[in-house]
Amino acid sequence: DDFARYYLYAKNMFNNNTLWGGDSLFFEDVGKHYVTQPGYRYFIYFELLLFRDLYRFVSFLNAGLYVLAVFFFHRCVYNSFLSRKLQICLVVLTLLFSPYLIKNLLMGLPEWLTITLIMWMCYLYLVPKNRIMAAFLLGLIPFLRQNMLIAVLLLFVWILIKNKQKVVLAISFILPLLLPIYHNL
Repeated sequence: DDFARYYLYAKNMFNNNTLWGGDSLFFEDVGKHYVTQPGYRYFIYFELLLFRDLYRFVSFLNAGLYVLAVFFFHRCVYNSFLSRKLQICLVVLTLLFSPYLIKNLLMGLPEWLTITLIMWMCYLYLVPKNRIMAAFLLGLIPFLRQNMLIAVLLLFVWILIKNKQKVVLAISFILPLLLPIYHNL
């Protein structure tokens, strides 16, 4: 399954003290480039560095990270310019998809982390107005899920239109966005 592959890649990085977590460990004859979603293996590797193994409490810490993101996202929603009905809809929506995301987290799949990053990005963009860090997190999202690339690009274009620091925002967005290309080169 997906988590077995991510864990295999991360364990290889951990055991061999390397950042190479290539897909040829699972798929033979593909070379040293990415074939599957690249980002989550590095998140698991970071957890292995911190905890030496993926104990159950690591899942609880991840769930805590998600719950914290939901809390700050709800603050973001209530501090926004949205209508009261839309604010309530967003809060209800996050509460409705939370059981799925927690199940996804416990199964070791990366979608929970993608949604968590999106919520953190929204909070950083709207509440403390840390637009550079928000653009950086937005650029990381396709590293976790490539199918989010078009949506992320459209959202970034909207951010560029709404802000004056276009060059700094573009750099902070493009650097993490190009992580797979750096690796494949």
